[in-house]
Amino acid sequence: MKKVLVTILLLISFLQIGFTIYAIDDIDYEELFDNHQSIMLIINPINGDIYYANQAAVDFYGYPLETLLEMNIDQINTLTPEEIAEERLKALAEERNFFIFEHRLADGDIKTVYVYSYPVEIQGETYLYSIVIDQTAFVITQNRNKALIITIITLMGVAVAVTSFLAFRNKKSKNEISEINKTLYESEQRFKILHDASFGGLLIHDQGIILDCNEELSKITGYSIDELKGTYTLPLIDPKYHDIVIEHIKTGSEKPYEVIGLRKNGEVYPLKLEVRNIPYQGKQVRVVEFRDMTEVIKQRDAQKALENQWSKLIQEMPLGFNLREIIFDEHGKGIDYKFISINDRYEAMTGLKRKDVIGKYVSEILPDIESSWFDAYSDVVKKQKTAVIEDYSRALDKYYRVVSYPYKDNQFVVVAEDITDRKNSEKELIKKEQEKSRIIANLPGVSYQCRFDEDWTMLYMSDRCKELTGYDPSEIIENKSVAFNDLIIPKYREHIFKAYEEAKRLNQPCNLEYEIMKKDGSRIWIWEKGHVFKQDNQWYIEGFLMDITERKISEQKINYASKHDVLTGLPNRTYFDTVIRRLDQDKYYPLSISIIDIDGLKLINDTYGHDVGDEAILTFANLLSTSCKGHSFIARIGSDEFGVIFAKSDTEKFNDLKNKLFVELANIKIRDIPLSASCGTAVKTSESQHIEDVLIQAENDMYAQKTLHNQSSRNQVIMALFDSLKDKYEAERNHSDRVSHYCLLMGEKLNLTQQEKLELEFAGRMHDIGKITIPDNILKKPGKLTDEEWVIMKNHTINGYQILRSADKYSNLADYALTHHERWDGKGYPKGLSGENIPLFSRIIGIADAFEAMTSDRPYRKAMAIEDAIKELHRCSETQFDPDLIDVFINQVLSAEY
Repeated sequence: MKKVLVTILLLISFLQIGFTIYAIDDIDYEELFDNHQSIMLIINPINGDIYYANQAAVDFYGYPLETLLEMNIDQINTLTPEEIAEERLKALAEERNFFIFEHRLADGDIKTVYVYSYPVEIQGETYLYSIVIDQTAFVITQNRNKALIITIITLMGVAVAVTSFLAFRNKKSKNEISEINKTLYESEQRFKILHDASFGGLLIHDQGIILDCNEELSKITGYSIDELKGTYTLPLIDPKYHDIVIEHIKTGSEKPYEVIGLRKNGEVYPLKLEVRNIPYQGKQVRVVEFRDMTEVIKQRDAQKALENQWSKLIQEMPLGFNLREIIFDEHGKGIDYKFISINDRYEAMTGLKRKDVIGKYVSEILPDIESSWFDAYSDVVKKQKTAVIEDYSRALDKYYRVVSYPYKDNQFVVVAEDITDRKNSEKELIKKEQEKSRIIANLPGVSYQCRFDEDWTMLYMSDRCKELTGYDPSEIIENKSVAFNDLIIPKYREHIFKAYEEAKRLNQPCNLEYEIMKKDGSRIWIWEKGHVFKQDNQWYIEGFLMDITERKISEQKINYASKHDVLTGLPNRTYFDTVIRRLDQDKYYPLSISIIDIDGLKLINDTYGHDVGDEAILTFANLLSTSCKGHSFIARIGSDEFGVIFAKSDTEKFNDLKNKLFVELANIKIRDIPLSASCGTAVKTSESQHIEDVLIQAENDMYAQKTLHNQSSRNQVIMALFDSLKDKYEAERNHSDRVSHYCLLMGEKLNLTQQEKLELEFAGRMHDIGKITIPDNILKKPGKLTDEEWVIMKNHTINGYQILRSADKYSNLADYALTHHERWDGKGYPKGLSGENIPLFSRIIGIADAFEAMTSDRPYRKAMAIEDAIKELHRCSETQFDPDLIDVFINQVLSAEY
């Protein structure tokens, strides 16, 4: 590229044109700009505003002229405004005139451009006159040499534009400009020729004397450029060809010719010369291209060898091959074809001899040929596409399968196969099968015929084969892509074969159900009915296949549902009883049976609802399955009961499994309730024991275990619930403690017995246990409850009652939890009791509960002052509270406390 720029600068220097600031009047610059094909802009060098643009600039940038003249060059150049300003100042100071930028077009496209920029004066103001050249194609091209020539020609054009402009400004005459353009044109031609690398080695000579040459010629001949310039051309040619070269020089012929070249090291090589006559420095000279033909000749020889091999292959191929040329009429319709060549197989196939057909038209040889062949071959040539044709030739009285493809010009290749025998067989088969097809066309399955072999080699399958198997019949027939046996799931294959062997022996139909795998990998159930028969000493099967997958799935679902529990998926009581009877054999003794019952399931259901109860059942079922996996049969045999059967049980191993189960169970909680279970076990060791007696023994053992620790388990559950309530809600922990304290003080002032005081204190502590069942969003709500939320909140009294009555230890507290929100006037909940119908402890708890609530902070309000709370108690006496108890609470308990 540097050489190119130097060349342009030399050209400009040769023309002796100096660059300086020129003044332009409006008429001249508009005439110069608007009529020029180069992209030209005039720009304010200080702020970058576009002062003027010609039509070529409008076309290039894609903006209307009015828009372009309102724009700043910063909006087009992709550099930063600071960088662009710096480049403008360089052009203004004439430090640089050539720039490479990226310009943005109106459509957003980015173009790489060369810019030549010079200062000019217009109406007393200095502007930058810029010529813009689109170089995008040059930047992205992969052919460096092509780009070089494009650049040279472009830059020469720029030189012409710049020269014309400057000459115009200096008032050069038209003759001077014409002379300059002529000189530039000759220079352009010379440089274009010498640097066009696609021409190879080049030299310019005058009557055989080399005036100039390029680097490529130096590489070909081995001489340096300096050695070549000024010498004669003949030393570069083998002497045997000197006369031919001299003759071409004398005649000035431009016809290409081939000779033998001679390199500097004496090596000879095949050489092709191409000559052009061009004007140069006022006279005609000759430009000669040297092309080293060594590689070309190697390729020719290789191509010839390949053609010979190809010709031999064609002659020996087992298919009929021939090359033909289509003949078109004046309307472009194929009306005939001519034989160019044929192979031996084509002769044998058609009976046509090579000597009788080569160079002749088919209409001469086979006058009865159908016009449809001409139409088909016309399409091959016209559309340049391969055609596969199966058709009957009346002229040869045979069926042919032809593959035809275009060759060159109007020639085409035909590869033919005689399929007459196949077609006749097909006709016969079609005739035989038409009646059968009519019968089976509407059957909801697939009829078939196959050989009785290990592959079940199919000879025929009806149209619904693809619907059934995913395969076209052609893919399965004769095991072309897959054998039918490959579709059968392996575990059924032996059974199917034995079933047909037995059917053959008895001469009876065979009915089977089995699974196959379809082409897409899915499995379906098949019902098959087939009959074995013998023909031509070969055994065959004819039959029918039908998809019964939906029926089998329905059967399986029904069968599964009848044997399994819906919630856990474990076997149910029916399946359990079946398995016990199946295992009640001597070989499975000792046979251990365990009956396991989940403790406290009713309490969980009452506290949290049946969804949480189901969660407890599922959790226990999963633990049981994991702990006893691989050792036993597990079933859910009742709402909260599970049965486990251990065949050939080892007592020590059985106990280890049971202990492991209960250790893991101890770590499981359902909504803060510890999960526990009771287990009873019995073992059958001999035939003398009845299995029903063993089951009853296991159940009785379970009930005995349940009786021993059931109340203890429930007591633990209730305390766990209470602790959970206090842990989750700090306010409830403090509230229950203070209410319990006030209840104890009231018991003392009312002279209750020690046992009564302890019961009252504990009742005060446990009165809100039912709140464990209330959702967090309600229990912790900072604002007033809605009507719906208040209904849920009031349920804590009923839920607390259900929780406490489930355990003997706390059952006497259940009524207090239920009624501590009843009112003296009967307007409380949940029963609406009034007066002394409300238990005494409930009335005391209600007063303590209300006072503690008023004097404690809540999410929705601050605590009341003690005095205000006492006033509220007085106000609600005889309506909400027992007046006598209010008097004791205020005058004896609170007066002593505060």
